[in-house]
Amino acid sequence: MLVVRPIRLVVNHFLIQVNPQNTILHYDVSIIQELPSEDSRSAAQISKSNHSMIREKLFMENPKEFPLSMTAYDGEKNIFSAVPLPTGLFTAKLMGGEGEKERSYVVSITCVKELKLAKLKDYLAGKLLQIPREIMQGMDIVMRENPARRMISFGGNFYPLESRREDDLGCGIAAFRGFQHSLKPTSQGVALSLDCSVLAFRKKMAVLDFLREHVRGFNVSDFGKLRYEAEKALTGLKVTVTHRRTEQKYIVAKLTDKNTRDLYFPDEGLEHRGPTREIYLVNFFRRKYGKEITYLDIPCLDLGQGNKKNYVPMEFCVLVEAQKYPKEQLDREAGRTLKQMSLLRPRDRQMRIHDVVCAGGGPFGYVKSNDGSFSRYECHDEVLILNRGISEFIVMVADTEPLEILLHLPLLAEDKQALGRACGVTRPVIACSVTTNEASQLKSQIQQLKDAIEKLSI
Repeated sequence: MLVVRPIRLVVNHFLIQVNPQNTILHYDVSIIQELPSEDSRSAAQISKSNHSMIREKLFMENPKEFPLSMTAYDGEKNIFSAVPLPTGLFTAKLMGGEGEKERSYVVSITCVKELKLAKLKDYLAGKLLQIPREIMQGMDIVMRENPARRMISFGGNFYPLESRREDDLGCGIAAFRGFQHSLKPTSQGVALSLDCSVLAFRKKMAVLDFLREHVRGFNVSDFGKLRYEAEKALTGLKVTVTHRRTEQKYIVAKLTDKNTRDLYFPDEGLEHRGPTREIYLVNFFRRKYGKEITYLDIPCLDLGQGNKKNYVPMEFCVLVEAQKYPKEQLDREAGRTLKQMSLLRPRDRQMRIHDVVCAGGGPFGYVKSNDGSFSRYECHDEVLILNRGISEFIVMVADTEPLEILLHLPLLAEDKQALGRACGVTRPVIACSVTTNEASQLKSQIQQLKDAIEKLSI
């Protein structure tokens, strides 16, 4: 005899509300650097991060014409907007760091197409045969806008700016818990498919601290013995500098052949006649930046490009974030830890996904209810329980992000850790439900608590 038993299946898909009366406007964006007429150099290629900075600068300086919160940008050629934007040529300027000139850019904005969301509704209803890909592309960029501005974007996935202390893998490496998501048309509507992702990154830290953690036996006072290992670990990495005010990122070309105390170069800042004068690096940093170099008997980092040299003492260099560390180069213990973090138990995975959905930095954090939004927030399990009519009351914590999803509710807990302890678990909990049970010995106490909650909401 065949016995069929229904089971409850939880999927990592979240339905997106789409207003078919809305229209998304698609704009093409082109950005080029504006060079002085006497400058014979060709304009340098603009990085994706600088594209985003230029767009943000232009929009923040002209908030009425370019409302930042109503637009989404892919960091390259496309802007999708819920409101009409001015078209034409515009100028945006980025301030350089200390000793750097202000850079001017010409931004060209052209309207490409109006994307009517009614077409998406028709496709989902079976009235159109082909999926409206431009609409799906625009909605996907909208869902990526918030995490792209607040998190590390890597390979289409998103990771926090800092790792958890317990996720340190040693050797200057840490595991970063992130997420990946995509939009999919389903028979029930457009759904956001979201899943967890874990990657190993080098930590953002001072270069010398990184070498102390990463190179076994490293000691600044005996640098020469491990010079090869140090150069191998640093070559090709991106760093920023701390001796002057700048946001520029540099790539480590190599270590200098000489130690810091022995480095010198032509002093182009002094006007004189006769042979070119030389200045020692130590004296240059003292005179130019007011910095005394501590570690004189170790090499500097060469951050120059091509034939141009740019020597910077290691103590003034910091590794930048989002530099992936190859998992095949992890030691056995770190590799095992990373694998265990990737293979979460179903319940832990579900909680992680729910945390991302409700987080201010997640894909839903960007959408507001009063701007022609595409989506809404849901604490999915609690909504299901509420809809089934088996919930006595639901508790949601006061430090949940974004705050808008709690404003209509009386708050009974102050933080996620406290609610987790009340539920008898060690992990943070953002919401819990007390369900109906006629045989419960706590029925009278639950009823008293419900009455107290109702008084709070009056």
